[in-house]
Amino acid sequence: MISERSNRNEQVVADEVTIAVVIVGRNSARFISEMMDSLVNQVDAPDEIIYYDDGSTDHSIEILEAYQKRLPQLEVISGQGHIGISAARNFSNSLVKSRFIAVLDSDDYFLPDTIARYRKSLRKDSDIALLYADTLVFRDGSSHVRRLRYPSFIDGAQATRCLMTRPVLPFKHSSVVYRKSAFDKIGGYCENLPLKVDYDLFVRFWKSGSKVRKLDAATSHHRTHSGQISKERIRGILLYWEIIDRHEPRFFYSFSFKLIRAFSEIAKLVLRR
Repeated sequence: MISERSNRNEQVVADEVTIAVVIVGRNSARFISEMMDSLVNQVDAPDEIIYYDDGSTDHSIEILEAYQKRLPQLEVISGQGHIGISAARNFSNSLVKSRFIAVLDSDDYFLPDTIARYRKSLRKDSDIALLYADTLVFRDGSSHVRRLRYPSFIDGAQATRCLMTRPVLPFKHSSVVYRKSAFDKIGGYCENLPLKVDYDLFVRFWKSGSKVRKLDAATSHHRTHSGQISKERIRGILLYWEIIDRHEPRFFYSFSFKLIRAFSEIAKLVLRR
């Protein structure tokens, strides 16, 4: 499964808040430099960086190898074939020695103080299992950036209702950091879902009783572009329905949530969001 790995330092500093950044990418060569530069420029460097290349056919690996001198904590894993984002994330997360995992998509990038903000918040509240933040969204090729401000939730029931009914999900995956032990406890990413894995994971974190909190800051730049898998709206509707069936057994609520989600996804398709 693995054809190439860098020599990662096996001794992660015994800090109470160690953070690994885990990235999964496939044919992301045109985005990698900007994403990796954002890690080089962190004011508080992550303890580990793991990049899993999921069977790219472009020159992603060559670009990543060039960063290993600047980021000695970087481990590059070249997968044999395409196994899918959930399996790739689960495998990468299993290698993490740090206590927390910050998610970064290969076409997004962090703000310079992202790791510092995460570490400060997690040190302040040692019980947090998942921390999510606002994000700055921009369209590829455009200089216009807007901040998406996401809501905080009182409890898991409110969070689940919001996830099921809100047209736009109240978080971006690249603005999430979670405790590795809590991630392992809920079983990691669902490998049967080709899409919406972050949506499903977020619901399961809340339903497990884990402490989930919102950080009132933007921690990532999220890029929208034509090649994103999340743009598969029609397929996405069916997967949303599958997730709703998993987490909402009551027929009336399940049916209502499915209608709302279908209308939302169709509207986004029409508006090309």
